[in-house]
Amino acid sequence: MSETENAYCPTMGILDWPLTAASVEEERQEIQQCKKIMKDLLGVVPRGYRAPGFEVLPGGLDVVAEEGFAYSTNFMDCDHPYVHRLN
Repeated sequence: MSETENAYCPTMGILDWPLTAASVEEERQEIQQCKKIMKDLLGVVPRGYRAPGFEVLPGGLDVVAEEGFAYSTNFMDCDHPYVHRLN
């Protein structure tokens, strides 16, 4: 991995709107737009993701994984990392 691909630079979305009102495809588009902005302006590829309001749609973690993210910081009520099984 290059230095820019390994950067700690989590993304949270550009609109910061409640994803409970979004479709999975709208969530995907939001993630893709945010990744592009970060790459264009900062020169980094974000490796982490946090959903606005920490709300993850059913299937949302599948989208996050498909978009190349290594981790999600949405779940934090425990001192150890969560391990998710994706579809």
